[in-house]
Amino acid sequence: MACSSTSRNSILGMAVGGIVVIFDTVCILASYTAIVHAALQIASGSLRRKAFHTCSTQLLVMFFMYASFLSSSIMYRAGQAVSQDVHNLLSAIYLLLPSTINPIIYGVRTKEIKQRVLRSFGRR
Repeated sequence: MACSSTSRNSILGMAVGGIVVIFDTVCILASYTAIVHAALQIASGSLRRKAFHTCSTQLLVMFFMYASFLSSSIMYRAGQAVSQDVHNLLSAIYLLLPSTINPIIYGVRTKEIKQRVLRSFGRR
């Protein structure tokens, strides 16, 4: 067994990864569709714009996360010529990007936090 081909394992791993990403994407799009539908019911244009802006930034973060996950997975299984540094970079992006960008997204949107940050940079 140790000398046998691992191509079946690679194909199965890619299939499971693809199914997970597709399932997550369908669930995320369904929830954001409900959010957009609720946002369209809001009478105020500024609240509607804020809801759309929040959704779009979150979808952008999710896109980068899944794109780095898929490219890392494909390179690991198919591209043996890719250096380990590229694998590490894509894995770091996949793991660190959402957790570092989410506080920035919501911190910039919170008026009190935004004013404190601008005040602290304005003093220097």
